Amino acid sequence: MKISVVIPTYEANDRGVEFVQQGITSIREQKNFSDYEIVITDHSRDDKIKSYVDSIRADNIIYIKNNDGRGSSSANMNNGVKHATGEIIKPLFMDDYLYSNEALFLIHEMFVEGAKWAVAGNNSTYDRKTYFNEFIPMWNRDIILGKNTLSSPSCMAYLKCDVRWDERLIWLMDCKFYHDLYIKFGEPAINRKILVTNYGHKGQLTHTMGEKRKRWEEELIKSEYSHGGN
Repeated sequence: MKISVVIPTYEANDRGVEFVQQGITSIREQKNFSDYEIVITDHSRDDKIKSYVDSIRADNIIYIKNNDGRGSSSANMNNGVKHATGEIIKPLFMDDYLYSNEALFLIHEMFVEGAKWAVAGNNSTYDRKTYFNEFIPMWNRDIILGKNTLSSPSCMAYLKCDVRWDERLIWLMDCKFYHDLYIKFGEPAINRKILVTNYGHKGQLTHTMGEKRKRWEEELIKSEYSHGGN
């Protein structure tokens, strides 16, 4: 089964190329697995990321300039999935990267063994040199209410299907998507190995999302899913 690594991108305060370069490098350094493509769906208003991708000249990298839904990672992810040709979708948000050089191989093995969607262990870094906060994912049925025990979308993969990322959401986009995959496929397969790194920086969503927006999304979810994970 082919893996489509979908990377939603934007300018990121002029750090877009830096982030994308790190992510692509971590993919191209993978061992024991080569049946993948990289799908870059770009919300940037400039062409810096496009120019970088063009300079690589790789046949397995698909670049799409996406002018629709700017500011919505969900809309950008949906666009990337639409252009993906692999059976397995592997989100990789632009500031994250693969920590293990066997990440794609191990993810692929989980699907060969029957997984419909899967989540792997992850860690964090601020400098790409020192790593901390090793996190082992665990499923819980209250995830729809924001109790995220699985971590970021970069740490998961799923069979390409009709489940879409909710474009109304930013803060809770991952929790809603995880819930919808659970409704379709049941609980995820869990790989406890550390396969992905979440890169922490001042511009990431955790530091920029306003409390008003968070509360709005939480109230929206509560109004639609009054019985938690049911």
